Formats: sequence, C-alpha cells, structure tokens
Amino acid sequence: MDLDLVAGPASEPVSVEEVKQHCRIDGSDEDSLIPLWIAAARQVVEVETSTILLPQQWQLRLDAWPSDPILIPLWPLRQVDSISYLDINGVSTTLSSSRYRVTSASGQVRLTPAYGVTWPVLRTDTAAVTILVTAGYANADAVPAACKQAILMLCSHLDQQRSVTAEGTNGYSLKEIPLGIRRILAPVTRKPYV
Repeated sequence: MDLDLVAGPASEPVSVEEVKQHCRIDGSDEDSLIPLWIAAARQVVEVETSTILLPQQWQLRLDAWPSDPILIPLWPLRQVDSISYLDINGVSTTLSSSRYRVTSASGQVRLTPAYGVTWPVLRTDTAAVTILVTAGYANADAVPAACKQAILMLCSHLDQQRSVTAEGTNGYSLKEIPLGIRRILAPVTRKPYV
C-alpha cells in the first residue's frame, strides 16, 4: 500500500499569536519562522500520536484488492471521498459508494465490500486501486488540548534550538525533542495498526 498526502490542512491547530504568547516573543522578527515551526510541530505530533489533527486529503494505492478488510491508517477518518480502480480493460472506473462499507471501532477504520458484493475484477497492474479519503478533526477547536500543548512546546523548543546540534562534551551531539512531550501526548496516542 502506498499512502500519499494530496492536500494538507487549510489551517493549523494553534495560531502564530498563541505561539508568540507561549514563547514570550515580542515584536514581529520571528513572524515568518513561526508558521514553519507550527507546521513542523503539528507533523511531529501527528506521527507521535498516529492521528491526523486537521482535515487533510490522502490517497491510498493498492496493486490488488486484499482478501482481508482494507485498513485505512488515518484517524479520525472523516470520509471516503472516492474509490477508483482499473477495470480489466485498463479503464479507470469509480466504485459506487453503495458497493462498499466503512466501519470504525477502537480507532481502526476498515473498508469492506457491502453485504453480498465482491470487489470488481481488476486489471493486473501496479496501483490498480486508488482510494481518496479525508481525515482529521473538524477544526482547531476539536483538536485535543494535549496535542495543542505539545505543538506549543515543540515551537518553544524550535525557538530555543536554532540548529540540530549543540556543543557537547566531546564536540557536537544531537539535541533531541524534549521527552516530556511524549508524556503529554500519551493519553491521545494511538497504536498504529498498519
């Protein structure tokens, strides 16, 4: 399975003003950097928690229909936008939403054929099936507070650590992201299942 981002979020979970307040930044000298910190911090939080924070469209590609349910590795799933496949003649065809079922439980999203339906016959080809989905919380207000706090802490870390290395006892050593962030995120972290 290949998974690619098609369209990122239209906004971020925290604002530039919130970061400036958290980091105690006065003035506008950092205003061009702060949006980059926020986006990078959001991506770190998404990876750490296996959760998509704001609506984003993703594309999954499969070479064939699996015999088991298709696990959508994105949470929370908002909707399956479309499923298209290459038919036996190589023509891209969109599968009607009445021909499949989307179920979610315990943080897992499964895609299966509808009752009494089988997946259509495919052309033998790479990426013969394309699934477009939208995942993420509805808006910044719906994002868990722990995720927002972790983003603010990561932005503060990026403000303080302007490079990936810092002077160590024997030359240079890699500076890591603060461990406390994982503790803050622990209550909202899901175990990936793909």
